[in-house]
Amino acid sequence: MSASILTSHNSSRAGVMDSTAVFPTLSARESALKIFGLGISSVELSGGPWDPNNARSLAELGRRGSFRLHNYFPSYENPFVLNLASADEEVLNRSVRHVQRLIAMAASYGQAEVSVHAGFRIDPLPNLLGQRIPKQTIASTKDSMSTFRRSTALLADEASKLGVRLLLENNPCSLVHLDEFGESPFLLSKPEELLSFVDDFGGEVGLLLDVGHLKISANAFGGDAASILREVSGLVEGYHLSDNDGISDSNLPFDRTAWFWDGLSALVGYVSIESIPRSDGELMQMYEACVQKFGAVRDG
Repeated sequence: MSASILTSHNSSRAGVMDSTAVFPTLSARESALKIFGLGISSVELSGGPWDPNNARSLAELGRRGSFRLHNYFPSYENPFVLNLASADEEVLNRSVRHVQRLIAMAASYGQAEVSVHAGFRIDPLPNLLGQRIPKQTIASTKDSMSTFRRSTALLADEASKLGVRLLLENNPCSLVHLDEFGESPFLLSKPEELLSFVDDFGGEVGLLLDVGHLKISANAFGGDAASILREVSGLVEGYHLSDNDGISDSNLPFDRTAWFWDGLSALVGYVSIESIPRSDGELMQMYEACVQKFGAVRDG
């Protein structure tokens, strides 16, 4: 990718976006085109079904609006679970290479941020994500966090040299996970890990706070999600927004009465809607509410 394909859209801040995950049956490219077709000019490209045209469509998408790159994009024909804390050397190396690719693409398109999930203490199979994960060997928190810090330090340094900020997203840990493993198999899922984020990572990376994940973890560990949200607000550089029942990450729609709404910092400039809408109109309502909350504009 050359600098000649940069657009003014992409060099600007994305502000409020719709994640391509709002249409989970579509590939990221297909979902992005549908979102742009609704008149929303910023998208977060994230995972979805494999599509050989995902990565090669970035120039086309850049002519339609602005975008940010998140975690498992572009997806792969031979899937794997991205895990920057993996004890499996092959999985770890593949994960690092993927994020390096993500950073390079972000830099090529003049983007300010790129975001990935925090690491896992286990290596689940791709088809088990979002489902009950059978009990398996779980690495120690100390070893997993050590690997994760090394990975993120390497990637954050590479990103910084290219003018890109690396953001880490908190994981959810549900009551189901605690029942199966007796502890959290995911890093950056406990409320106290969010509170110690700066101490753990020294400002090298930013926090992308998924409020749906926070609700699930707070419910599992007996915390108050709204209180935790307020406590970490000064650390947050971006939000993923959706709601759920506190048990599973179902990406339910939200409105201005949502439990998290008043606790959001309006100063944050990276906001991605991940709720699966019941209609295009409902998606537009969530988008417009966020535009008003965060002062974003339609041109990205």
